Amino acid sequence: MKNIDSIPLIKQSPSKKKWVHTEERYEDSLGRVIRVYNSYPRGGAYNSSGQIDGYRIFWTSIVNESTTPLKLTVEFPIDSFPTVTSPDAFIKALIPPDTMTLEKLELFDFGVTNIKSILDNGFKKPSQLEITLKPREEYYYNTIFLFHESEGTARSALVLKGKNLFYRINIDSQPSLIIPCGRIEFIN
Repeated sequence: MKNIDSIPLIKQSPSKKKWVHTEERYEDSLGRVIRVYNSYPRGGAYNSSGQIDGYRIFWTSIVNESTTPLKLTVEFPIDSFPTVTSPDAFIKALIPPDTMTLEKLELFDFGVTNIKSILDNGFKKPSQLEITLKPREEYYYNTIFLFHESEGTARSALVLKGKNLFYRINIDSQPSLIIPCGRIEFIN
């Protein structure tokens, strides 16, 4: 985590901005503001016992612009999420152990290493991230989505509804898949 006073925000850096797919600003009834930046994907093919699937890695940046600490919890179950592309199609999600930083934006797969091992083992248990952001701190993390029988251009965005977090997944022109994935709470 970095204090946002000491680093340029993504929106101020042209070399970083090219990776930002969405930027959302959320403000609660007390005027506390959170910004969420979601990236374009990186990824490739994943071969598991002869089954070829696709994976996509997205990074998310949470900026606590308020003067109150913020608790962020993101969690994915072992379960998969069905899609509409075919009866057997699904998406699985996890948070890899690698730490995301600004310096990794230009790296292959945003610097996530050992993809096959992460995918082979990571989907066998729930995945969770829990951190506290101090006032005016920014935090980056990666999310990996495995797409089984779901081909096409994928986009992802972490969205906030009240205190609840959801990932909105879009594949080409298909209806959005909304995945519940955690919560954000200001700590008084």
